[in-house]
Amino acid sequence: MERVLKQKLEAALGRPVREITGRGIGGGCINEALCLQGKDERYFVKLNRPERLAMFEAEAAGLQAIVDAGALRGAGMTRAVMLVDILTGFGLLPPLAWLFGIVLGGGLIAWARRRLRD
Repeated sequence: MERVLKQKLEAALGRPVREITGRGIGGGCINEALCLQGKDERYFVKLNRPERLAMFEAEAAGLQAIVDAGALRGAGMTRAVMLVDILTGFGLLPPLAWLFGIVLGGGLIAWARRRLRD
């Protein structure tokens, strides 16, 4: 089976693939899932009967729509997101809370006082 998978993978990639080994991985009951490991590369492969081809085509179209929409653009950029979160969370929000809550007399306590007076 590995020889057939290697041939199919080479046809899909349009280039030769070095020796690969495959191992089954869990994760679903509809398809058989494999991890094909080469010397410098790894592939995730899903297998099913030929009459399930339409299901795979629909899944591929859905995944391509996610890519086309740019939904994965930020994947892997966690450091930049974390820095912005820290800067806004600790650098911007406390001064604004102090300004609106203490200096300008807002905040929860001022709101409660106004509600009690009315």
